[in-house]
Amino acid sequence: MSSFFGFRQISTSFKWPTLRIKPELAKALLVSQVFAVAWWFIVYFLTVKLNYIAWLDQRTDFLTVFERWLTPYVNLRFVYVPWAVIPLIPFHFVPFYAATLIQTCLYFGLLTLVIF
Repeated sequence: MSSFFGFRQISTSFKWPTLRIKPELAKALLVSQVFAVAWWFIVYFLTVKLNYIAWLDQRTDFLTVFERWLTPYVNLRFVYVPWAVIPLIPFHFVPFYAATLIQTCLYFGLLTLVIF
Protein backbone atom coordinates (compact mmCIF):
# COMPACT_ATOMS: atom_id res chain seq x y z
CA MET A 1 0.00 0.00 0.00
CA SER A 2 1.21 3.47 -0.77
CA SER A 3 1.06 6.31 1.68
CA PHE A 4 -0.13 9.83 1.22
CA PHE A 5 1.34 12.28 3.72
CA GLY A 6 1.91 9.42 6.11
CA PHE A 7 -1.61 8.01 5.81
CA ARG A 8 -2.14 4.55 4.40
CA GLN A 9 -4.70 4.06 1.71
CA ILE A 10 -7.25 1.46 2.62
CA SER A 11 -8.66 -0.46 -0.26
CA THR A 12 -12.32 -1.16 0.09
CA SER A 13 -14.70 -2.80 -2.27
CA PHE A 14 -17.95 -1.04 -1.57
CA LYS A 15 -20.95 -1.90 -3.70
CA TRP A 16 -23.98 0.30 -3.74
CA PRO A 17 -27.11 -1.68 -3.03
CA THR A 18 -29.37 -2.01 -6.01
CA LEU A 19 -32.88 -0.74 -5.64
CA ARG A 20 -35.44 -3.09 -7.07
CA ILE A 21 -39.00 -1.92 -7.34
CA LYS A 22 -41.72 -4.50 -7.65
CA PRO A 23 -43.56 -4.30 -10.98
CA GLU A 24 -46.86 -3.75 -9.18
CA LEU A 25 -45.43 -0.77 -7.30
CA ALA A 26 -43.94 0.65 -10.49
CA LYS A 27 -47.32 0.41 -12.20
CA ALA A 28 -49.04 2.01 -9.21
CA LEU A 29 -46.53 4.87 -9.17
CA LEU A 30 -46.96 5.41 -12.91
CA VAL A 31 -50.75 5.49 -12.56
CA SER A 32 -50.46 7.91 -9.62
CA GLN A 33 -48.33 10.28 -11.67
CA VAL A 34 -50.75 10.11 -14.60
CA PHE A 35 -53.59 10.97 -12.23
CA ALA A 36 -51.53 13.76 -10.65
CA VAL A 37 -50.74 15.39 -13.99
CA ALA A 38 -54.34 14.95 -15.19
CA TRP A 39 -55.69 16.52 -12.00
CA TRP A 40 -53.19 19.36 -12.27
CA PHE A 41 -54.25 20.07 -15.89
CA ILE A 42 -57.92 20.10 -14.88
CA VAL A 43 -57.31 22.59 -12.08
CA TYR A 44 -54.95 24.62 -14.31
CA PHE A 45 -57.67 24.86 -16.94
CA LEU A 46 -60.23 25.93 -14.34
CA THR A 47 -57.84 28.53 -12.97
CA VAL A 48 -56.53 30.05 -16.18
CA LYS A 49 -59.46 29.73 -18.56
CA LEU A 50 -62.47 30.02 -16.27
CA ASN A 51 -61.00 32.30 -13.59
CA TYR A 52 -61.73 29.74 -10.90
CA ILE A 53 -59.91 30.47 -7.66
CA ALA A 54 -57.80 27.38 -7.08
CA TRP A 55 -54.65 26.79 -5.13
CA LEU A 56 -55.40 29.72 -2.84
CA ASP A 57 -53.58 27.98 -0.02
CA GLN A 58 -50.56 27.61 -2.31
CA ARG A 59 -50.56 31.29 -3.16
CA THR A 60 -51.07 32.59 0.37
CA ASP A 61 -49.58 29.95 2.67
CA PHE A 62 -47.11 27.56 1.12
CA LEU A 63 -45.27 29.39 -1.65
CA THR A 64 -44.84 32.68 0.19
CA VAL A 65 -43.58 31.14 3.42
CA PHE A 66 -39.93 31.76 2.49
CA GLU A 67 -40.48 35.50 2.76
CA ARG A 68 -41.29 35.11 6.45
CA TRP A 69 -39.70 31.77 7.34
CA LEU A 70 -38.65 32.93 10.79
CA THR A 71 -42.15 34.11 11.65
CA PRO A 72 -44.58 31.99 9.61
CA TYR A 73 -47.47 32.70 11.96
CA VAL A 74 -47.70 36.32 10.80
CA ASN A 75 -49.95 34.83 8.16
CA LEU A 76 -53.06 33.85 10.11
CA ARG A 77 -53.86 31.10 7.61
CA PHE A 78 -50.57 29.29 8.34
CA VAL A 79 -51.75 26.83 10.99
CA TYR A 80 -49.10 24.17 10.45
CA VAL A 81 -46.21 23.08 12.62
CA PRO A 82 -43.21 25.44 12.38
CA TRP A 83 -40.90 22.88 10.79
CA ALA A 84 -43.35 22.52 7.88
CA VAL A 85 -41.66 25.62 6.51
CA ILE A 86 -38.40 23.78 5.77
CA PRO A 87 -39.59 21.46 2.96
CA LEU A 88 -41.59 24.31 1.44
CA ILE A 89 -38.63 26.66 0.97
CA PRO A 90 -37.41 25.23 -2.40
CA PHE A 91 -40.83 25.80 -3.96
CA HIS A 92 -40.44 29.54 -3.44
CA PHE A 93 -37.81 29.64 -6.19
CA VAL A 94 -39.90 27.78 -8.78
CA PRO A 95 -42.66 29.42 -10.85
CA PHE A 96 -46.10 29.06 -9.31
CA TYR A 97 -47.65 26.55 -11.71
CA ALA A 98 -44.49 24.43 -11.83
CA ALA A 99 -44.37 24.39 -8.03
CA THR A 100 -47.97 23.22 -7.80
CA LEU A 101 -47.30 20.50 -10.40
CA ILE A 102 -44.24 19.27 -8.50
CA GLN A 103 -46.12 19.29 -5.20
CA THR A 104 -49.07 17.44 -6.72
CA CYS A 105 -46.82 14.76 -8.21
CA LEU A 106 -44.93 14.38 -4.93
CA TYR A 107 -48.17 14.16 -2.99
CA PHE A 108 -49.71 11.49 -5.24
CA GLY A 109 -46.44 9.52 -5.33
CA LEU A 110 -45.98 9.58 -1.56
CA LEU A 111 -49.59 8.56 -1.01
CA THR A 112 -49.07 5.65 -3.38
CA LEU A 113 -45.95 4.56 -1.50
CA VAL A 114 -47.72 4.75 1.85
CA ILE A 115 -50.78 2.87 0.64
CA PHE A 116 -48.79 0.25 -1.25
